Amino acid sequence: MTYFEARYFLLFLPIVIIVYNIIPRKLRPILLLIVSYIFFWLLSGKLIFFIILSSLSIYIAGLLMKKIDSVRDEKIQGIKKEDKKAFKLKYRRKKKIILTITILFNIIFLFYFKYLKFFSKILNKALDIININFKLKVVKHLAPIGISFYTLQALSYLVDVYNEKVEADTNILKVFLYLSFFPTIMEGPIARFGQVKDDICAGKRTSYQDFCFGYQRILWGLFKKYLIADRLNAFVKLAFWHINLY
Repeated sequence: MTYFEARYFLLFLPIVIIVYNIIPRKLRPILLLIVSYIFFWLLSGKLIFFIILSSLSIYIAGLLMKKIDSVRDEKIQGIKKEDKKAFKLKYRRKKKIILTITILFNIIFLFYFKYLKFFSKILNKALDIININFKLKVVKHLAPIGISFYTLQALSYLVDVYNEKVEADTNILKVFLYLSFFPTIMEGPIARFGQVKDDICAGKRTSYQDFCFGYQRILWGLFKKYLIADRLNAFVKLAFWHINLY
């Protein structure tokens, strides 16, 4: 177990659980959001700006799509039955513009931090093979912790709002907590908003059964990491070394 993992499992997580169960129920969601951002700050520092930006973008985009749906539902009452399909399509196009812009906005950050270096090296290798004397500068930088997880969750939220599977939430705390919830920010799982929106802000007290089940899952995850994933990591690094990515 690394120094960070020891501090997380033996200090940070127990303190959060204790404080969470002591404070009033209505304050518990706020506590979870605060400790989630503290957790993110400790691991990524000023890169916390990007998860705030991502959260704000999907919150605003969701409200805009919700507004379009409200206007559509209000105006469709006076539309003839044969014209309703074209009328709905008109408003769906407006939502699609918002969806596309917001998705691209979030994907740009994910590509820049996670995949720009990878594709730059691949392209440079390809240019070497065909004897083109041109090199892309390989940018080296730290990526925000959990950017893949929270970006994919952000996109799932946008798509579900667009398809009207969930209603865009007006509670900014709930949307921000959905993306930043610290137990899932690094390793997932990726959850859809409709699956967790009621639970993350419910503020339910942690029961003994919840506590035992949670730590069973943690121990099982550590078992898979150290005995399976870490063993396979040597082979994965060797494979990437052969294509000069490390």
